[in-house]
Amino acid sequence: QPYAEVVKAAIIPALLYFGACFWQVYLEAGKAGLQGMAKADLPNPWDAVRRHWPLVLPLAALIYLLFAGYTPIFAGTMGLALTIVLILGTPLAALIGPLAFRIVFWLGLGLAAASFMKFGVNILSLVIAGLIVACVTFKGGRETLQICVDSLAEGAKNALPVGIACAIVGVVIGTLTLTGIASTFIGWIISIGENNLFLSLVLTMLTCLVLGMGIPTIPNYIITSSLAGPALLSL
Repeated sequence: QPYAEVVKAAIIPALLYFGACFWQVYLEAGKAGLQGMAKADLPNPWDAVRRHWPLVLPLAALIYLLFAGYTPIFAGTMGLALTIVLILGTPLAALIGPLAFRIVFWLGLGLAAASFMKFGVNILSLVIAGLIVACVTFKGGRETLQICVDSLAEGAKNALPVGIACAIVGVVIGTLTLTGIASTFIGWIISIGENNLFLSLVLTMLTCLVLGMGIPTIPNYIITSSLAGPALLSL
């Protein structure tokens, strides 16, 4: 399905989810007697956007690629690559004195990075390689490279639990399929949904809640979508 269709289907669940989270936090804060910060002490979000607006560009590129029909894996990879370009380009831009020259530098770097849309991802790899070589030549650039290496290591550590959980999910789904439990569950939902689609959705929700009592969010989503998704699509 096009990503726009996915977004339209997810609007109502997303509003319900964030609305429930907001309401729960509001109730818990009221029960604990917590008070909000004074308006004068609140940080100004527009100041943060004005100072760090380039950080929004990789996110904008990610959203554009998704809506343009590219796969989530490709869009996410390109978003990460553009983030690397932005991070490695920052210490180089700091070496350039006049503001006009810095603007020209960022425009040229942006055009070079965006050219992967026409010439392929290899051109983006060359841009990143060139930035790495340039950063090695001075102290601030080497510090930035070290931060990038540390960030990659930290990201790998954080991804390990998710990867292990997804591997276990594969075992669970395979077991359910081989034992026939998955087929029984799907047939059960289809038989109920023929008369009442809303009841099938409620049963799917309850299944997701029960699985979520002992399984992390991402594996729970994978299991539920693998079991209930085909059944709901056939209704």
